[in-house]
Amino acid sequence: RVDALRQMSLYTIRCQLTPWSIPPALAEPYWGGGFFHDEMYPFFGLLSSNYPELAERMPYFRLATLPSAVKRAITKGALYPWSSTEEGEERDPHGHWLSERFHLGQFAVCIVALWNYGHNRIQLEDLYPVLCELARYFELNMLERDQDGRLVTKRCTDFDESVGAIQNGPFTLCAAIYTLTSAADAAVILGRDSVRASGWRELAEELRSTRNAIAEMNDTFEIPEGKSLHSSILGPIFPFGIEIGSPRAVKSAEMIHSACASTRGWQPGLSEVFAGHNWMWVAGHLGIVHALQGDSERAWEAVRLGPASAGPFLSPNEHLDQELVAHVPWFTTGCGGWLAALNSLFVQVDGDGTTLLRAVPPHLQNWRFRDLLAHDCVTVSGEMVDGVLVSLTASSPIDHQWTYKLLVDHQIVHKSIELAADQVSSLIN
Repeated sequence: RVDALRQMSLYTIRCQLTPWSIPPALAEPYWGGGFFHDEMYPFFGLLSSNYPELAERMPYFRLATLPSAVKRAITKGALYPWSSTEEGEERDPHGHWLSERFHLGQFAVCIVALWNYGHNRIQLEDLYPVLCELARYFELNMLERDQDGRLVTKRCTDFDESVGAIQNGPFTLCAAIYTLTSAADAAVILGRDSVRASGWRELAEELRSTRNAIAEMNDTFEIPEGKSLHSSILGPIFPFGIEIGSPRAVKSAEMIHSACASTRGWQPGLSEVFAGHNWMWVAGHLGIVHALQGDSERAWEAVRLGPASAGPFLSPNEHLDQELVAHVPWFTTGCGGWLAALNSLFVQVDGDGTTLLRAVPPHLQNWRFRDLLAHDCVTVSGEMVDGVLVSLTASSPIDHQWTYKLLVDHQIVHKSIELAADQVSSLIN
């Protein structure tokens, strides 16, 4: 069922991928096919599955609609719509969700991911204006001092729309830190905007200090202002990578895994509106988080239970309600996140390169994957039969010395191999 859902997920995403970007669902009853922050999940599903030319449509759509976003921000950065038309205009009715700003950080995450996988300088040059204006928006519109003089993010709706606007929402605060840092890093790589980059980095570090002070008050991540628990507390782990492997981060992931468990998987949070629901994207998000932390058993459980929250013939949906009725069929967000979680069991890519087999549970004795994308446009394949790793190979489009990390006997080992262009090379000594 896992492999069947993998194929169904790729089918669902490809069928609804437009020349511009990808909506949660390409249907009028569900947001009219508007383009959301949700595009990040199918983006990672496509990119990790080795479809970079399809995944790049999402960041390039944001480049194409940058003028509209700058106009909406009155030139103080770029404010992209909550739900965008092809021309970059807001298409949804008014509501408190329109105050969300974490989506800007998720667009930055996608741009940086393209760089981490491909190290394509021309592509980074293309997309840098988006990063720059996203950082400027946070800098000029979303930061203020609290009564103690700490730099904080202004009140706005965070990932959990059910609780309304909050200050320092976990996704919003991490999105600000990530975007400011990433724009500064890109400026250094490209040799541009040195004064701005220095300022962005200073703001990011001050926000990081604010976040650390808040986080240190508890032994798990929390929602501010006493709001109900929600899986958005995992934002510092994924997608923003602010705090991944600390004891506090690990305990937070374990808490959400347990507290948000539902009848066939997981619900997003503990608000009444989620009671008894099963959301595939929560399974996917949890799977990615656990995989990044090396918690292979919980990562596999999240991936394995993904099909249980699907609809008829494993069709992806937004969620199953208490009566197991599927809502928002063919939901690309859910299956995109789940697909990325599946791939992350075997191949993980970040700013430090590639880690292989980081989250494959020991009891999973038979598996196979083919042509998953690693950094430097290298593709990796592998197979285990009856507990024996019979194949682990890499292929590169160019000749080069490729360095990577591999989990061996519960330890991450640094490796290096000379790859010849378009040749399959074994990674097994």
